Amino acid sequence: MGLLKWFRKKEKIGSSQFPGERLSIDKILELGNTTEMIIELSYGISDKISRAGFDSLSHAEKVLYRIYWLETEVNNGGFDQYFFNTSGNYAIDTPEDLEEIGAHHTAQIVRDAISIFPGGSPPRSRDDRDKLYDLVTDEVRDKWYELDLKFYEYQDPLETLQIGYVTNNKDEINV
Repeated sequence: MGLLKWFRKKEKIGSSQFPGERLSIDKILELGNTTEMIIELSYGISDKISRAGFDSLSHAEKVLYRIYWLETEVNNGGFDQYFFNTSGNYAIDTPEDLEEIGAHHTAQIVRDAISIFPGGSPPRSRDDRDKLYDLVTDEVRDKWYELDLKFYEYQDPLETLQIGYVTNNKDEINV
């Protein structure tokens, strides 16, 4: 089922994205569609952040959250958008997260994108990254675009790897 089709289905039957309607981790793993599982996990983790802050997340929840936003942002607007938006606050942690789930090829792509950020690494603070955006040249954007294309090849099955990670760490995930 495509993402748009999934959202339309949720509009008709209701969605667990609303408070009080959260699916348990076991129910999420029973959904049978990896895209739907990842989206439900992201809703639960985002709800937890809105209630108690990012630091309230377990290590496994942080890994999943950072990978979700990497994938969402790069698929929507490339590495340029990823670094520009607040998701870029976690960019320097994300290659290690990808390694942890077994996405070694994607981890290297992210490392390469980070390495060409002005100054060699994006700051955790969006305000500090914004100050460096004047230094992002067309050459840097062209290199990011090349890395976007490599990312889109999905040589690592990110959804499958994330669900495997969830299965292996479900005691640490409380959404």
